[in-house]
Amino acid sequence: VKKALCINSFEDIIQLTKDKEYYIPTRFVDRSICEDPQNKLLQLIPYVAFYTVDLDEYRIKFIEYNRGNKGNEERLHNSNSIGFGGHIDSIDDLDYTILKKEDGLTYFKMNYAELVQTAINAARREVEEELGFDVFAQLGINPDVDSCYFFLGNQDIDVNKVHVGLSIPVKVDKETFNKI
Repeated sequence: VKKALCINSFEDIIQLTKDKEYYIPTRFVDRSICEDPQNKLLQLIPYVAFYTVDLDEYRIKFIEYNRGNKGNEERLHNSNSIGFGGHIDSIDDLDYTILKKEDGLTYFKMNYAELVQTAINAARREVEEELGFDVFAQLGINPDVDSCYFFLGNQDIDVNKVHVGLSIPVKVDKETFNKI
């Protein structure tokens, strides 16, 4: 059974960004439960976008790729993407303060830094799965926690009603951009 790290509401994220020492409850929930908007859970999705600033062309360039038709998320098959990301799984390196078990669920209590670091840890795994190598380690790239931000997609689209994104922009030089 696939599980995803979930939060209770976007209001929790708003409070967390206002007060970085504030803690919100998070927990792993069966993804089939998370996908139902009536359950009012949001799955946190870290999303890494590699970019470079091309001063010669006065442009910001993002790495773009076609997702193909493999993977579990059929909604994303054959779509273009400027980022790499996915669910936070129980195999990821979690950064949390308090752990408790109740009603068969494991709850974590995370502040801003812990939640963002957990998301970055999961994003590293996702990027490695997509590219086939640990681009962060091999190219000496470290995402900047302070440049990350949370976002909601268009709430008229069902899939966006059950996900909250964490944008992890990673600026690289032109040479590194071309290597990726």
